[in-house]
Amino acid sequence: AFHRQLGEDLAALERHAEAILAFSNAARLSPGDLHIETGLGMSYMNLARFPEAIRHFEAALAIEPGNPQVQ
Repeated sequence: AFHRQLGEDLAALERHAEAILAFSNAARLSPGDLHIETGLGMSYMNLARFPEAIRHFEAALAIEPGNPQVQ
């Protein structure tokens, strides 16, 4: 939970490269977390790293296909 929160805080400060590191640590500790995958997708998108963003958004959709947050 710490790394996910750190990622969210860094993303809010527009420190997306650092947010990716925090979210990546969180993903290693909690694989399959919708919020982590979405956070990674948003951070990559904000850095114009679209292939990586798409990969994480697709992972989020696979976790909860019916969730309107990721559709």
